[in-house]
Amino acid sequence: MRKTRIGFIGYGWRAHGYMRVIRELQERMEVAGIFAHTEKSAQMLEKEFPGKIYRNLGDFLEKQYDFIMILVPRQYVLYYLEEVLKKQMFPASMTASFK
Repeated sequence: MRKTRIGFIGYGWRAHGYMRVIRELQERMEVAGIFAHTEKSAQMLEKEFPGKIYRNLGDFLEKQYDFIMILVPRQYVLYYLEEVLKKQMFPASMTASFK
């Protein structure tokens, strides 16, 4: 069975719960890429997810994902949602966005 490939935009406190689920179901799911907002986050995440960390959104969105978790503060959700949809990918977010 092919693994479900998940991308993350942002990797704050919300991501940790999702990561527990992915680790429990690692035979069925995998982290395929993470877009990190800061260099500090990118360096920290690179240790756990080597080769899967992106600092450039365009590079991140060129990869193939089954869906992308948007885990950023509310004021940024709409921007990333639009960018993901432009690439005809499936976004998921637990944060409501207001314009």
